[in-house]
Amino acid sequence: MHRASVLVALVAALSSAQALPQEAAFRRASAWKPLFDGTSTAGWRGFRAKEFPAKGWTVDAGALHHAAGAGGGDIVTADEYGDFELRFEWKVGAGANSGVLYRAGEDEDAPWRTGPEYQILDDEKHADGKDPKTSAGSMYALYEPVDKALRPVGEFNEGRIVVRDGKVEHWLNGTRVVSCDLGSDELKARIAGSKFKDLANFAKRAEGRIVLQDHGDDVWYRNIRIRTFTKAPERRLFDGASFKGWTHHLNEGGKLEDVWSIVDGVIVCKGHPDGYIRTTDDFENFILHVDWRWNPVTKQEGNSGVLFRMIGPDRCGRRASRLN
Repeated sequence: MHRASVLVALVAALSSAQALPQEAAFRRASAWKPLFDGTSTAGWRGFRAKEFPAKGWTVDAGALHHAAGAGGGDIVTADEYGDFELRFEWKVGAGANSGVLYRAGEDEDAPWRTGPEYQILDDEKHADGKDPKTSAGSMYALYEPVDKALRPVGEFNEGRIVVRDGKVEHWLNGTRVVSCDLGSDELKARIAGSKFKDLANFAKRAEGRIVLQDHGDDVWYRNIRIRTFTKAPERRLFDGASFKGWTHHLNEGGKLEDVWSIVDGVIVCKGHPDGYIRTTDDFENFILHVDWRWNPVTKQEGNSGVLFRMIGPDRCGRRASRLN
């Protein structure tokens, strides 16, 4: 892997460089985790139950199958999930209805009272297919899918749900069909005009279970896998008082203190024809937040830049990406 340092060019007045604030935090994805291995129901149990249902749900040719009219109830993951990406394949029998719910709790008497739903449906033969907001791929009763390409009944469709930093996406067969903000006034207004209007805990949980719904019909799920997103640790690159964690390169020689100084918690550059300061540590994937300004007294403008993922030995004129 190439060396990748954060490099700050000269002729600028820069304040502290620190991680991006929490409201736009960079999140790391974990490795994919299978929620169903095609042979076992381990990792699933009945809603508000300790065990997997004794009827209704079976493993059928590598898929979790709920048989029409067989009972069993909704099934839920053993673990709860907050920010995640869920991928799965699904198919239904003729006229069938089901759903994948997420961030659902068990403090209400049904998962749909807390968790939003990715609708699973035979659009042609089920009455819900007549309303786009309750058709396959929708956020049930709230957001209709757009640019949807649904495969025929009996064929597996590819589903995908992404929940991250307060935003939700539904994908169907490789196309994003729903996108919304869980904290938005728009969603609140849609909830207020829906069947969920009197549910105080609907779509409010920061974490919850993934749910496969028993709606009394034939439905199959397979290749179910999930990865989670966790907030990356924030790190301050400038402590406001010293150049700890930084080094410098000046082509024409000279000392760091002859060019760079720290005044009232701000890194100040006097100007130099060819040189820079850079971090001593390397960084690969990151979000960098930098406050900068020109001289507030003279108002004199200059020319500078923040370069990142620099490679090779210290020298000016190096190949690097530049944010100017």
